[in-house]
Amino acid sequence: MKIDFRKENDYWNKYWAEHSVPFAPSLFAKFVLQHLPPQAMLCELGCGNGRDAVYFSMNNICVDAYDLACNEIEYLQKKYASTKLQFFVGDFSKLFSVEEKYNAIYSRFTIHSVTEEQEDAVLVWAYTALKKGGCVFFESRSIKDPLLQTGEKLSSNENFTDHYRRYMDAEKFQKKLLKLGFDIVYREESDLFAPYGDEKPMIVRIIAKKMK
Repeated sequence: MKIDFRKENDYWNKYWAEHSVPFAPSLFAKFVLQHLPPQAMLCELGCGNGRDAVYFSMNNICVDAYDLACNEIEYLQKKYASTKLQFFVGDFSKLFSVEEKYNAIYSRFTIHSVTEEQEDAVLVWAYTALKKGGCVFFESRSIKDPLLQTGEKLSSNENFTDHYRRYMDAEKFQKKLLKLGFDIVYREESDLFAPYGDEKPMIVRIIAKKMK
């Protein structure tokens, strides 16, 4: 099965149109906030309905938030934009290089929505965009997540249910970060990180720091 990523974009535009109002921040956002310096500059890769971006900005973090859901981004920019928060329509796997702008780059449930080639581009961009001592924060479904065994299997770590997912191999992902020059600050897998109703997906969390 070949994934049509234009249809993927349509899926997410429809999804966020039905879930457009930011609600309580994710558990991951609350976890990450503890690791951010005061008044940090943060880039969110795939902000959805903006709930985590809004939360960070309310806690004195400056945020650039990207997503392809253009209608949702237009709504968020009109309602929530401020000197600390800006929303942009954009593919986070195709961001232009910037010179050490951010203290933090944040991705929750978005790195597993892109291909491995796109993931590699994101990691290279992240390293160039971070200031020395800055960190990347990733939360993703793990290859140990039972959902991988459902839907249509596309590869050993990809499937299609109602949309495409590529599940994270934590060991492989860590090796990529180390090869780029990051140090691993934190890595853990758990089914307690992102409970949703009766669901308890197996989740990877990784924090890596740019040391040079």
